[in-house]
Amino acid sequence: DQGSRLLHIATNRCYLEVVRVLLDHNADVNSVDDCGRHPLYLAIERQNPLVVEALLDASADANQRFMDDCTPLHAAACASDSPSIVRLLLERGATVD
Repeated sequence: DQGSRLLHIATNRCYLEVVRVLLDHNADVNSVDDCGRHPLYLAIERQNPLVVEALLDASADANQRFMDDCTPLHAAACASDSPSIVRLLLERGATVD
């Protein structure tokens, strides 16, 4: 669906306000793009805690596995500079396993 595709683009480019508008208009926060990536994965990859928080506020699954079978928490822990994202995921119910 077009809204979900736009959500992936806005998330990948760290356009926080556009992400919020799309989520307000029911873009699928847990959708998967052609490469198997979820918006949450893109926000973590870009190390953008504000976009991560917006996605989690819109009910992004904090434990949804990505294309390579890693969890959002695993992806955030592997990022070089994302302790705030790790903290945020843990606060939102990410499991440590």
